[in-house]
Parts: sequence; C-alpha cells; structure tokens
Amino acid sequence: MVRQFKAIMPRPIKVLLRQIFSILGNPFMRLVAFIMLPSPKEHFDPCKVRGILAYGQMGIGNMVLFTPVLKFLRSYFEDAHMDILSVS
Repeated sequence: MVRQFKAIMPRPIKVLLRQIFSILGNPFMRLVAFIMLPSPKEHFDPCKVRGILAYGQMGIGNMVLFTPVLKFLRSYFEDAHMDILSVS
C-alpha cells in the first residue's frame, strides 16, 4: 500500500505556486534547480571512475529489467570495475 503525504502548506500559497508553475512551467523549475542545486566544480570525466557498486533488493524480474541499465553503465564507464550486490 502506497501512502501519499500531503505537504502542510496554507491553501493560498498552494494556489499561488500552482498558478506560477502553470504560467512559467519548465523555465521556472530550471531557475529553482539553478538556485538550489550546487554547481559542478569541474567537468566530469568518466575515465576517472575506478569502480561502480550497484546495490538493490530485487528479485529475478527486476534484475532482468535492470540489465539494460547495467549495459549502459558498462558502455559509459569502460575502464571501471563493476560489482553488483543483490539481495532477494
């Protein structure tokens, strides 16, 4: 069962934020992300990654669906050592 938690916020503020988002849309979210997220210090070099650990509590079905992600990681980080830790 999935529970949904509602943010405790006064209704006028919710309405105002909803109106702002409907008017500005994606550029507004980009601005919020630009302000709140830290900027990268340097260019990311995938060759510098030495190891990857993929961890998950998954069954065989999820592991089958996870296989394309592993193939992408292997192709993007060619020199990295990859370990998979799976608990079922």
